Amino acid sequence: IRTLLDTAFDGDFGDDDWEHSLGGVHALVRDTGGLLVAHGSIVQRRVLHDGRSLRAGYVEAVAVRPGRRRQGLGHRVMAAL
Repeated sequence: IRTLLDTAFDGDFGDDDWEHSLGGVHALVRDTGGLLVAHGSIVQRRVLHDGRSLRAGYVEAVAVRPGRRRQGLGHRVMAAL
């Protein structure tokens, strides 16, 4: 997964970004040969609003391999999440 994210974000996916994407639920799309071509995750977080702690789901690390973009793979990831 990390290799896909590094490739998709052209090296602009740091260790902090990686840490934020861990846990939660992950959606993976593989091609017919088993290569991971798209990924996304939704991670539960707590946010404070008007003094109340609320649960929220943060969508993190949505990425599609550069050569496979514009084929609806990001949509498939988001639909699964």
